[in-house]
Amino acid sequence: MRLAECSFIDKKENLLITGSTGIGKSFLASALGQQACTLGYRVIYANTTKLFSKLKMAKADGAYISEMQE
Repeated sequence: MRLAECSFIDKKENLLITGSTGIGKSFLASALGQQACTLGYRVIYANTTKLFSKLKMAKADGAYISEMQE
């Protein structure tokens, strides 16, 4: 319930969700993202491969800093 308040976002804290296959990590991440959207935050949902690829492209075209600030 504490995570649903999304106070970790205001504190600029990271959230790392780990565990075995099939225990609901993606479901939890989606639920927290939806709650954050409801509270007015912007959300990006990406797996590690997609995220690093996007950041690599942003670094190549000079948009890295603005991409990290979004």
